[in-house]
Amino acid sequence: MIDLPFYAHAGTDHTGSPRPGGKAFSNARGSLAPGDDFFKKLGIDSLQTLEMLSRLENHFGIELPDYEVQGVSDFKTLAERIQSRL
Repeated sequence: MIDLPFYAHAGTDHTGSPRPGGKAFSNARGSLAPGDDFFKKLGIDSLQTLEMLSRLENHFGIELPDYEVQGVSDFKTLAERIQSRL
């Protein structure tokens, strides 16, 4: 399992530098399940989801086409889409 720091337009970035606006996601380790809806569980909107997807693409060095992630809202399906691109 890979532990990624996700930020909702704020907090600090991966280097610890401050980011403007918003706040970092504050879910406790182990509080997210594969079938959880990430919009609800992380409390994010569609713009924040785009940022999360961009960070995942950069982290894994992949591109997730819109048609593959359209309608995806749970961690399990998102992980499957990422895995198919690795």
